[in-house]
Amino acid sequence: YTISTPSGQPPVLAANEMIYVVPDACGCIVCSLHTDHLDLLYWGPNSKAVALDNDMERVPLRFFVEFRHCGAFSLFGWPLEELRDCRIRLENLDPDLAEQIRACLERSAFEPGPAAHALNLLFLARLKREPARLALYLLHQLDLSRGTLSVKDLALQTGYSTRHLNRICSQQLGLNLKLAARIFRINAVVDHLRRHPGQNLTEVAHALDYHDQAHFIHDFTDI
Repeated sequence: YTISTPSGQPPVLAANEMIYVVPDACGCIVCSLHTDHLDLLYWGPNSKAVALDNDMERVPLRFFVEFRHCGAFSLFGWPLEELRDCRIRLENLDPDLAEQIRACLERSAFEPGPAAHALNLLFLARLKREPARLALYLLHQLDLSRGTLSVKDLALQTGYSTRHLNRICSQQLGLNLKLAARIFRINAVVDHLRRHPGQNLTEVAHALDYHDQAHFIHDFTDI
């Protein structure tokens, strides 16, 4: 859970500047408390950068429920490929869950600690299923390799066909395996750039095992 409230300080970004979210294939539920209503918005697993309005100083309180990989699949039990890159009101997706979240937040008076505790209990009671062990193994391997393993490599490791691996990954993560690997790799790039801000692009490409700088720039721009 992440809580966001106006800081009372001048915003870091200008009011007309957009905020860009790096894709991570996770998804979230965004609860925005306005003066006269509460918005509940579900974000499906994202496969590309998302531009957001810089309204952090105008919304009294935001409560982000941030899923880990396969988390939304465990909660909803739906094939996540149908919800990839979508933004939809939670009432339209799962009216019962929307009503229960509203009740949890209202009962806790939107206090972060009590609200998080109430939502923990709600989500644990509603879990539909656990992610397949194969899906968790694939995610672990992508994380360890920083997204450099190919679908063929993973098929050889697991003994399953590439078609079966893609089916499991699309259903439970929301992306096919190749796209998931690219996103893991780009997140590794962002982390690397944060830790080595002065490094030139050729060195970055080499550090992340790209064939060349052009391939790295193409992936980074695309994702």
